[in-house]
Amino acid sequence: MFSTIYKYELKHWLRQPALYIYALFFFLFSWAAGTGNSEVPDGSNRMLNSAVELFRTIGFFDTFIALLIPAVLGLTIYRDYQSNMHQILYAYPFEKREYLWGKFLSGLTATFGVVLMIGLGVYISTFMSWIKPENVFGFDIRVYSQIFGFFILPNMILVGTLVFAVVGLTRNIYAGFVSVVIFLILKEGLGNVFSPSDFPIVSAIMDASGKSAVNHYTNYWTLAERNVNLLPTGGLVFWNRVFWLGVAALIFGAFYRQFSLAQTAPPLNWRAKNTLKPTDSSVGLMQQNAKIQKINLPKI
Repeated sequence: MFSTIYKYELKHWLRQPALYIYALFFFLFSWAAGTGNSEVPDGSNRMLNSAVELFRTIGFFDTFIALLIPAVLGLTIYRDYQSNMHQILYAYPFEKREYLWGKFLSGLTATFGVVLMIGLGVYISTFMSWIKPENVFGFDIRVYSQIFGFFILPNMILVGTLVFAVVGLTRNIYAGFVSVVIFLILKEGLGNVFSPSDFPIVSAIMDASGKSAVNHYTNYWTLAERNVNLLPTGGLVFWNRVFWLGVAALIFGAFYRQFSLAQTAPPLNWRAKNTLKPTDSSVGLMQQNAKIQKINLPKI
């Protein structure tokens, strides 16, 4: 049943014009960003498509990617509530894990397909006639795989899990957008509180995008090292990825436990499920008051 849900949702998105509009936007915007980064002083040996430069250029789109996630991944689960199809769909005999994983992974796949257009746009920008050939390397799949596989995709899983959980529990797509805005504000706030200059280790771990962890190492590289080295993936960078993927796992686990295939949204666990029951002392007091009221009743 998981594969059925996954394929159905993916085919649905492939038929939506909005998905291709998002992809075109990211492609054109990333192409413009790539060409805008092409100004190299004469005699400079800075390579425009080195791992460090591409990570900086592609990382510029973090906020746009975060805002895209509710529009695609969040809408994947919200669409059932929007059309009231959940009243029929939840009557089918499938497991909760099949439904949630099918929805989540299909929405994540569709979103990631759009985000890959950023890499394509940046790559195409290196072929423009005004780009100096001596400042461009040949295509290196390792650089793009590292950026998208080790940084962009985990970041999408983190934000996507948050949005998926909020929309799934509230059954409101606007709550998903609000959660992204709150996440971005908190991320910036943590960056200001734990600045890299004052708290280098904490800043490297607490930055959900992984940029601070990468900068912790690359800021001390020479120009030659920045041109030829791949991005660091060990040390603080590795633990940063593990930490935030662990946060995503905790969010999804809490959401999975709370989510119910019911026609109405279930109450949250931290609310009292049972009404207050009177204690023995309160029962005795009520009985005593009842006797007093019975004695004082006027006789007819």
